[in-house]
Amino acid sequence: MGEVRASRGAAGTAALGGLIACSEGLSRDPVLLAAILEHVPAAIAVVRFPDLIYELVNPAFQRIAPGKPIAGRTVREVWPEIETELSALFADVARTGLSLHFDNSPFQIRRSPGGPLEEAIFSIDLVPLCTGPGPITRILVLALETTPDVRHMRENETLTEIARRRAAELGGILDNMTDAVFACDEHGRITLANEAARRLARLGPTEPMPATIEEVVTLLAPEDRGGHKIDKEHAPLARALAGETVSAEEEVSIPARAGRLTYLRTTATPLRDARGIINGALSVSRDVTESAELDRMKDQFIRLAAHELRTPVAVLRGCTQALLRTAEELPPPRRRILEGILRGVDRIERIVKALHYVSEIELGRIGLVPEPVDVSALVGRVVADMRNASDTHSVHLSYTDPGVVRGDRERLRQVVTTLIDNAIRYSPRGGDIDVEVRRSDRDVQVSVRDHGVGIPMSQRPQIFQRLYRARVGTNDGGMGLGLFVAKAIIEHHGGRIWFESKEGEGSTFSFALPLAPTPEP
Repeated sequence: MGEVRASRGAAGTAALGGLIACSEGLSRDPVLLAAILEHVPAAIAVVRFPDLIYELVNPAFQRIAPGKPIAGRTVREVWPEIETELSALFADVARTGLSLHFDNSPFQIRRSPGGPLEEAIFSIDLVPLCTGPGPITRILVLALETTPDVRHMRENETLTEIARRRAAELGGILDNMTDAVFACDEHGRITLANEAARRLARLGPTEPMPATIEEVVTLLAPEDRGGHKIDKEHAPLARALAGETVSAEEEVSIPARAGRLTYLRTTATPLRDARGIINGALSVSRDVTESAELDRMKDQFIRLAAHELRTPVAVLRGCTQALLRTAEELPPPRRRILEGILRGVDRIERIVKALHYVSEIELGRIGLVPEPVDVSALVGRVVADMRNASDTHSVHLSYTDPGVVRGDRERLRQVVTTLIDNAIRYSPRGGDIDVEVRRSDRDVQVSVRDHGVGIPMSQRPQIFQRLYRARVGTNDGGMGLGLFVAKAIIEHHGGRIWFESKEGEGSTFSFALPLAPTPEP
């Protein structure tokens, strides 16, 4: 038996005991008394004192231990595991003539002979039955099992404590994050803002956080990369509240009372209840000012390099071509040297063009000269030009029916050249380069496959990023611009570009462009 809190006098279930014990009407109507004992939810028993035999047990009392016969047995026979404690309680009631009441008291009992000890919790009343002057010879026992209720209450308390502890942990995590976190309810009212959010808003320790999304936008005054103000409806938190998921979107904000631009990358998501209904939104903003400033420095370098390299490359090309034209009797070894220089100039020129095009992309000044382009013919010419680009590689072309797109011929030639050049450079041991052109009802697809080193899984997400070169054990040159430029060209033509790769077995880069509309007769 666990901790027992007892009180004297009839209380709780003891009221029923008083009714049964003292009602003269009931004692004269045994049928009514039997009906009450049969259907009352409380477990009722009468124990004879001092031999502690159960003289009367109603069905509810028997259900406490369905595997044990109780009526006519002694307390020791029924409950040997708690007989000492029960005997002391019965003796106390018989000695004082006063009732005892216990609320939610735990007992370790066996509900069947040889069964396991288990905790059972009861509210109990022990009521002396007075049949006349003299010692107490019978004691009424009334019990209500509250085990499920108490366990549920304990679980709730445990869960409450766990929730409190986790809330404290979450609060500590949020306040120590460097990312600014905002949360709002379904009406756009701010319900959470961590310390990083306060720092972002340049708020002092006593200044209140803005109460709504609109007030946050007013305080931060965010701008997009073009310098245009972002209104409340287009703020990431508001868009998430409308059901949109915003992923790593960049924006420029000018926090109130701040003297410098702060570049943010923000992710926002709607919060939904169990029925899927949006009841709030959450946004996380990361300060990426340092990386944004580094990107601006890269842009400046790219523009400067593209501008400054044009003239010396043009001079070098012109001089080399002049030497090749005028030296009719030039010995073959020297001619091969000049031709090698010219190939190097071609490569430098492609890099300069890529640098220039990157600067155009960053400035939003992509100029395309669209015209009907037969992709099969264009790819065929590029393959023919590059067959002698490597002594250890063989470039093979296969294609279906011609596919005509509307695009910029030189830009598309640049893309195909980049893909074949990459396939050669990332196949250091040589081998076949397979170029395929396929036409469908909607588009024309170009694929360039190599059998080289492949691309590790960890590096694949960055392949199309600017100035990124895959580290795959090859020392061939490259500035990490070709695929970035190729992706921009294809996407500005309304197409898509992708790749498949298996490390150690090679890669296949593909792009698809929509077919040009067929002219009406």
